Amino acid sequence: DAVGGVDFNINVEFTINGRSYKTGMQHLDGQAALDYLRVRKNLPSSEAGDLNRIDRQKELLVAMFDQLKTRNLLLQLPDILAAFQGNLYTNLTWDQTAALAAYAYKIGNDKIFMHSMSGTYDNIYNWNFCFTNQTRRVKLIKDIFSIDVPEYPDFSHAAVSAKWYK
Repeated sequence: DAVGGVDFNINVEFTINGRSYKTGMQHLDGQAALDYLRVRKNLPSSEAGDLNRIDRQKELLVAMFDQLKTRNLLLQLPDILAAFQGNLYTNLTWDQTAALAAYAYKIGNDKIFMHSMSGTYDNIYNWNFCFTNQTRRVKLIKDIFSIDVPEYPDFSHAAVSAKWYK
């Protein structure tokens, strides 16, 4: 809503919390965009599940990003961030955020990628956790950013489980 909504081609018909959406190009307000970002259940099997939802999320976020650039709304970043009303946390400074916004103007949609990595899920400490495969995490970072990072064996499923059950 803070950016005036987004024009987007919805690729799947769905109903969520009593709100129904048809396929096709339409203007989504904030609630409609959130609904589309969240939907993953009660869809045809070819569109259901987390991975399909992640793909839809990327497409919608890229469309929003594109409209921010074409409408020159990245310059209104303070107002956009204020719209989160305290529901957004970052460890970036304002200067770093502004620098990223300025850099964003130079990025074409074809240069925006999303990478997913599965993990092991478990309920520990009465919380649900996803434990990233550390070897695959290191490889993914190397493949994308060409940098070497260490594995964190203390954060593996086996290490955390051992601490919990000990």
